[in-house]
Amino acid sequence: MNYNCNFELSQEECLVLLTSLRLLDKLVMGMTIHNENQDELIQNLIDKVSQSLPQKMTSVSKSLANAILDSLLTIIYEEYIKNTNPGEKPSSLMFTHDEEDFPPMYSTESTLPQLQSALVNHHQVKVEYYSLAKESVDYLDLNPLTIQADNNLWKMLAFCHQKEEILNFRIDRIKSVETSEQKFNIPINFNINSVNEYSFYK
Repeated sequence: MNYNCNFELSQEECLVLLTSLRLLDKLVMGMTIHNENQDELIQNLIDKVSQSLPQKMTSVSKSLANAILDSLLTIIYEEYIKNTNPGEKPSSLMFTHDEEDFPPMYSTESTLPQLQSALVNHHQVKVEYYSLAKESVDYLDLNPLTIQADNNLWKMLAFCHQKEEILNFRIDRIKSVETSEQKFNIPINFNINSVNEYSFYK
């Protein structure tokens, strides 16, 4: 059932609404409403509101949403540290400790099957990957080489075209996946039995 919402918003109100929608998009990845994909619904709303604002204001909304999310992640991490045994706590909030120290971020319900399919068919993928070290979402071109479950986390070894090396990626840090028609070959020097020898993407 469709509803007509007849009201007008100022540019400032549209900015607040757009920022809220962008933040919601980041926080509820993979959930569903009335059997429709939540991400698609929110993205449609983001597109509609964006059309009513100048480009500069839409860019401001992105920056605001990212800043709010960064602050939220810091709060979550600090709460996580409070519940960690003193001997296991990192010395600071700098990202020098193991990636496994952080709780899952995004749902893997949709991204994991896409990555598994790309792995089997040797298709390159484009992903949005959240780097906790840089506190930003990076756009990467990856060749998936292996996917494994480890300590309740899904991890993927992939050749990163931007870094030009094989790196470890946490799949719960991948916000979106786009499968390319570009095919790839497994590197000759890749050793599937040496997963722990590859460092995480920073």
